[in-house]
Parts: sequence; C-alpha cells; structure tokens
Amino acid sequence: MTESSGTNPGPVFDFEGKRYDFNSLEKASQELVNGIRAADTQIRRHKNTLNILEVGRQTMTRQLQEKLKTVDHLKQ
Repeated sequence: MTESSGTNPGPVFDFEGKRYDFNSLEKASQELVNGIRAADTQIRRHKNTLNILEVGRQTMTRQLQEKLKTVDHLKQ
C-alpha cells in the first residue's frame, strides 16, 4: 500500500493496484488502512534491525576467525 498525492484534494492510497480516496472510506476501513500502515512501518523497522544484527554478527565472526588462527583446535 502506498500513499500518493495528486490533483485530488484528499489523501489517496494505492491498494492491490487500485487507488482509493481515504476520506471516502467508512471508519472501520480507515482503521484497517491505518493498521496496515502501522504494521508496514514496524516490519520495515524490524527488518532494518535484523540487517544491523546480521552485519554485527558477521563482523564478530570475522574477528573470532582472526583470533583463533593462533589457537590450536581440538582434534576429533
């Protein structure tokens, strides 16, 4: 769902390839749109957090690999 502004006076949003006037929706539909927007925001935020965690883990893995080069490992 994307929000766009055009020549329409009210807020317009896209949903499944169709455009709708947000203000013309009944209250329950407006609440659903707002809920979807909030969910999308949280999903983006959590994806960004996961990306940061992955980069951090990769960095720590490389650091550990470097430090273990001088340590004898146990034989099986």
